[in-house]
Amino acid sequence: MRRLQKGMTMVEVVSGMVVAVMVFGTLAATLSAAGRMGEQVSSETTQLNRARVGLEVLSEDIRSSIGVMPQYPTDDPIFKTDHGTTLILKMNRFAADGSVIPGEYDVVIYQWNDEIGAPTGTLDGDSGEIVGTGKSKLAGGGAGSGGGGEAASSGSSGVQATAPLRRFVARVDDEGEGIPMIDRVVMAGVLEFGLNYTASETFFGNGYQTVFGLRTLPLDSTDGLAKEILIGSKDWNDGEYGWFDGANAKFKHPPRWGIPIEVNYGVDPTVTADHGVNAATMVDVKVRSRVFKPNAKMKLVARESEVRLSGYMKNR
Repeated sequence: MRRLQKGMTMVEVVSGMVVAVMVFGTLAATLSAAGRMGEQVSSETTQLNRARVGLEVLSEDIRSSIGVMPQYPTDDPIFKTDHGTTLILKMNRFAADGSVIPGEYDVVIYQWNDEIGAPTGTLDGDSGEIVGTGKSKLAGGGAGSGGGGEAASSGSSGVQATAPLRRFVARVDDEGEGIPMIDRVVMAGVLEFGLNYTASETFFGNGYQTVFGLRTLPLDSTDGLAKEILIGSKDWNDGEYGWFDGANAKFKHPPRWGIPIEVNYGVDPTVTADHGVNAATMVDVKVRSRVFKPNAKMKLVARESEVRLSGYMKNR
């Protein structure tokens, strides 16, 4: 009778080792891929959070400003406010006791596209100033941003390129207009930075006045902003009872005594109204960007995101 063998044969041992190696190899690869995906998702989440904070800063800057400046510096401008790349805000400066410092103010600039001409050069690590002069080229890294920007136009691949939205700051005091310095990259991957400017003025009827002068010439309604002459909730800009005539709001009959008249209209951001700012009292902002988010399979895919915000300049 043959004696039963105990233990495993060499073939069984080798087969078991191969299977174990395959199982542990697959598990290690899966864990490694999951780790890399986790790092990517964490990075994208961090960028989204930074962008959210940056947009909150933009919104607060608009609300706290005393007006929109057409350009900066005033005599030899580097930045110019427009409808699609640049917003320049004038801000009060305050003393330690909370009072406004007369003759001094801060300038906060948001710029998405460098075609208007942000300063060229690198960012000084100590002072924060931009070293260099002239027109910057966004494809070469942008104005002191540390790189990462592409020209904001369609490339040969047919995919619309993006550019970062940056925040600059400058100070104006008795020594003159300060050099704009980069404060932060508000958002990376921006595809569009849309800006609209609205003026709102309130008059009161006196029983005899039919013409009310405005701060500036309103833009036509075809520019995307409707012109309104509101008495209560009714718009009297009907061409019969009320209408716009140049830089005036006119009525066929004088509104009665004490009745409030609210006039809303779009303004040209490049035209100065008073105190170095244009006539706008509200800024509407649209930021369209490309972000990367994980799908159901935890794979990062590019998606477009659009954020709209409106800010009423309470200090205007």
